[in-house]
Amino acid sequence: AEMVRGVRAALPAAPLAAERLPIRRLRRLPPGGATRQFLAGNPEEPNGALEMYLQVGPDEGDDWLHLLLLSQMIDKAVYAELRTKQQLGYIVQCGSTEADGVRGLVFIVQSSVQPPPELEARLEAFLRLFRGTLLLTSDEELDTYRESLAAQMQDVDQRADGQASRLWAEVA
Repeated sequence: AEMVRGVRAALPAAPLAAERLPIRRLRRLPPGGATRQFLAGNPEEPNGALEMYLQVGPDEGDDWLHLLLLSQMIDKAVYAELRTKQQLGYIVQCGSTEADGVRGLVFIVQSSVQPPPELEARLEAFLRLFRGTLLLTSDEELDTYRESLAAQMQDVDQRADGQASRLWAEVA
C-alpha cells in the first residue's frame, strides 16, 4: 500500500477528457481480399509467414460460440493438413477473434519451405476442401467438439499464465 501511494504521488494522473479519448475505427472489408506482403529486414531470415483474416460480421447473441466451435474444428484439420501432411512449417493455427464488436477468423502459417503467396494458395485450397468436410460432419462428431468446448469454458484460469492472458486481452 505504501509503495502504491508513492507511485501515485510520483506519477499523478487523471482520466482523459471525453474529447481526447482515441477513437477506434473498424472497417467493413469488401468481399474478396487484399494481400499485403512485407519483407523481413534480415535477408538471411529463412522463415516467411501468412496471416489471413476473414471478417465474419458483428458480434451478435451467441454467434461467438458458433465461431469458436468452427475455429476449433478448422484448427485441428488445418494443422493436420498443412503442418503434418504437407509439412509447411511449425506454426499452423486458426482461431477466432473479436475487435470492437466484429468477429473474425485468423489463420497463421509460418514456413521456411514455402513463400507467403504459396502458403496463401495452400490455405485457400484447404478451405475450399474443408467446406465439404463440414457438410459431412456427423452429429456425433459435432457433439464431441461441443463437449470439448463446454469443458474449456468451465476450465477457466487453472494456471496463472492463463488468467494473465485472459485479463491482459481485456485491458489491451
